[in-house]
Amino acid sequence: LGAVSTGQIAQLSSAQMQALTTGQIAGLSGTVIGALTKDQLAALSTDQLSKLTATQFGAISALNVPGFTTGQFAAITSTQINGLGADSIARIETEDLVKLGTDQIAGLSDATISALTRTQVAALSTEQMSQLTARQFGAMSATSVLETRRLQLLLKRLRPAARIRAVEGLEILASAALTSPKGEL
Repeated sequence: LGAVSTGQIAQLSSAQMQALTTGQIAGLSGTVIGALTKDQLAALSTDQLSKLTATQFGAISALNVPGFTTGQFAAITSTQINGLGADSIARIETEDLVKLGTDQIAGLSDATISALTRTQVAALSTEQMSQLTARQFGAMSATSVLETRRLQLLLKRLRPAARIRAVEGLEILASAALTSPKGEL
């Protein structure tokens, strides 16, 4: 299948995709992988997906990332996830993200972690969050609106009355965090 074109791959049905061997899947070029539709991706077995390299994962269209089933997503490796681009990472459905195992979470690169949206991070379980390293937390805070330097710059952009309200809101959040039972956050 190394010589298959994007036009040819687009014509394959879900049943035909499922019939491809893991060796055939592994041999698909990035261009061909990028031409797969959501339905075609969803038709692949976890064995077939396991043969894709990080480079091949990087070729998957960001628009098609939501096509992965939760079962498929739970079976892929952190190396494969790290192959996805930032746009693709941001399109991972929270239902899929929460199914990642602790080993998968621990193996996510700084680039992958920093590409997660606030909604995605909020969906992570306490167990998943506990697997993040200091470096990964640093990658997350580098893109966080609550990172100190960024927060200072944003507050400077606000009018005085809005700045006061924003700071009051942050004080309420800080108070809630301080009074939360240990381990809840």
